[in-house]
Amino acid sequence: ILVLKTIGEDTADYTWDYKRPLILLLGHSDETFTLVARNDNILFSYDRSNPYGDSYNGIKINKGFFIVKQISGGATFTSEEEITFKFLIADKTWYLFKVVEESWSRKRTKKGIERADNDTKTYTQKDFGVISINKYRGWR
Repeated sequence: ILVLKTIGEDTADYTWDYKRPLILLLGHSDETFTLVARNDNILFSYDRSNPYGDSYNGIKINKGFFIVKQISGGATFTSEEEITFKFLIADKTWYLFKVVEESWSRKRTKKGIERADNDTKTYTQKDFGVISINKYRGWR
C-alpha cells in the first residue's frame, strides 16, 4: 500500500487542490508488482490549519483488510476517522467495510487540556451500501 504526497503540498495556500492517491500493489515472486487499485479520494489533503499537522495518521494492514487512519481538528475540536477496506476473494476486489468516527472537544482544566464530550460512531455496509475501493468518493 502506497500513500503518495505532492511536493509542496505542506506549504501551498490551497491544499485541497492536492490529491493524495492511495495505491494498492500486488507483489509477485519475480519481484514485480501489479496495480490492484488506486483511489485519490480516500485520504484528506494536507491541511496547514490542522493542529496535528498532517491529517494522515497511518495504515494498519492485516490479512484480508486494511485500515486508513486520519485525524483533523481545530482549536477546540478533534475528529479521528478509521476507514476499513476488506478483500472479497469471490470477485478479488476491495470493498468499504466499516467507518469509525471518534470526535471530542478539548477543555482546559487544572490538569491541563483534557478530552470532553467524546462521541464514537461506527458505520457499516448496512449504512452505506456496497462500495468498491475504486468507486469510493466518501461514504456520505
